[in-house]
Amino acid sequence: MGACLCKTKRRSAGDGLRVDTGDLFHSGTASSSSSSSSSSSSTASSASSNPSSASSSSQIAAAAAVAAANRERRHRTSNLLFDAISLTGSNSDLTHYLTHKNIVDSSTISQHQQQQHYHHLNDQSKQPQSNRMWSLQNKLSMHADRLVIETLESIKPTALNEPSNAMQKLHLISETEIGWLVVINSLINKVDLEHPFGSALILLILEDAPLPTKKSINQLDEILGLQQICHERSVAKQRNISIVLGCLAEKLAGTFSSVLFSDKVQEYLFARIEPDKNEPIVILYSLIALEKFSQTTDNKLLIMRRLHGLESKNPLLRLESFADCTTTMSIANTSSEDFIKQQVGFCATYDLDNYFLYDGRPYSYETIDRDNLNATLNAKDASENLKISADGLMARNDTSRFESVRCTTAITSGIYYYEVQLITPGVMQIGFATKQSKFLNHDGFGIGDDDQSFAYDGCRQLLWQNAKSQQTSLPRWKEGDIVGCLIDLEKFEIIFSLNGQMSEPSSELFRNKPLSTQYYAAASFMPFQQCAFNFGRVPFKHPPELHNFRTFNQCATLKEDDMVIIPRHLLLKKVHSTSMFMNACNICCDNMASVTLDPCEHDGFCETCASLLELCPLCRTAIMSRRLGNN
Repeated sequence: MGACLCKTKRRSAGDGLRVDTGDLFHSGTASSSSSSSSSSSSTASSASSNPSSASSSSQIAAAAAVAAANRERRHRTSNLLFDAISLTGSNSDLTHYLTHKNIVDSSTISQHQQQQHYHHLNDQSKQPQSNRMWSLQNKLSMHADRLVIETLESIKPTALNEPSNAMQKLHLISETEIGWLVVINSLINKVDLEHPFGSALILLILEDAPLPTKKSINQLDEILGLQQICHERSVAKQRNISIVLGCLAEKLAGTFSSVLFSDKVQEYLFARIEPDKNEPIVILYSLIALEKFSQTTDNKLLIMRRLHGLESKNPLLRLESFADCTTTMSIANTSSEDFIKQQVGFCATYDLDNYFLYDGRPYSYETIDRDNLNATLNAKDASENLKISADGLMARNDTSRFESVRCTTAITSGIYYYEVQLITPGVMQIGFATKQSKFLNHDGFGIGDDDQSFAYDGCRQLLWQNAKSQQTSLPRWKEGDIVGCLIDLEKFEIIFSLNGQMSEPSSELFRNKPLSTQYYAAASFMPFQQCAFNFGRVPFKHPPELHNFRTFNQCATLKEDDMVIIPRHLLLKKVHSTSMFMNACNICCDNMASVTLDPCEHDGFCETCASLLELCPLCRTAIMSRRLGNN
């Protein structure tokens, strides 16, 4: 899987733990266990030297031995944090337990806290529960902080598929109620802005973590410390908080999302999208978080009410203009901040078209220039979460999945070339695919992950085909770079380039393919990645000089329906208002059902949909042949 960024299989509490859980925290528990065993041995020895009390002493020794064995068994098979959480009748007792087991070094607990523990156990109710919880989480977070740092250090661009030991431990810790809060706190504090996979790491760790309880959600305000962050003005923490909020809003769509969208969270996010008061990177992820919260109707109504109250001072109207800070495909001497502004402008425009409509503002598709626009990304041939611009030439992914898209134009012969400008420098797989290439976004499969596609990933400096990679000599790409993609159906080879520097040709994609195979420009995107496509509508930046190529834009024409990419809510209204004609295809509902599948003889499919099926969707029988005409 080319796109799998250290993802792990989900576990339940009963699963056997394959990680050395004794190393999750300090190793003092093992010594504690062994000292208990030594104590029980000395008790037994004492009993044997005193015959008059042998019977009672032997019983004590046996009980001590059983207790020591149980402790050793728990140490071997359970996460020590799980063991500690079972004592949560009192947070002070839990702190004492962790200190006694050397999970938290007693020297890290202040003298005042120790006095509170040993002299005021009966007055615990006088201390607010949230403060005691925060104190405990603060101690445990030292270990989670270390694991987050180790995870960031262990992620190598060329080897993202296997989760590190530190990352597995983070997943284990997050499977407890307190541990979930601790991991979030560490991700917010320890993931820096400069790490190329920092934002994606936060998203993927939380995506694999179990769903939180309502109690944990209520305690999250304390962990986030929104008011404190506002005063500190830490850009990294503000960005990380917005990523966490957005991820949780997407996972908890429904009642829990409404609980999470508290007054403090609303104030924080709306304050963070003010153009003149925040860094562009903070604005970007706060916009995305608001978008995720709007997936729950109650939250969307709150957001819309607030934005409507601002009228012409709606910050999204100003943020939309950020997309004009650079000119697509002709950027020179542009800073990283300009590319972040480009992302902000794209997201603001997309949100105004799809989520937060503004009265009197025309939709983007109504105002764009379509002159000489003959080839675009195909919004009807893309995975469901990919954001595509109204002109069909820019795409972005803001989910934790691996989203993919093909272009509208297929080619079967000749030499063709297109370019992609990187707005973000992260993991994307850009190249070519046949119609049979599958977009399994939930499983992390995209372009280059089956035998029907071939892709270049300049972040990891790899070429992908059939989920297998090979190193490329091209340098690692960065934002603003121009990726060139050339397919030669005369020599049957594909060549990629980065800012004009060419890679070695490859013929992997053409093996065992008939000459009539249709090939499409295609790409897949990891979280928070964005790029712009040029299929030849405007001059190329780095055209290959030694090849007499054509462009996709030259050989194609677009139907009106394919040229117009309308917002999804308008598309749904159009679908609902359109009555299906008789004998429509059971899959697309657009074309006439004219194909029968053999050998099962199920019908009700059009030619286009039937050609994409390998198994009958009704009985799961392998399809041997397809014939025109329904029975």
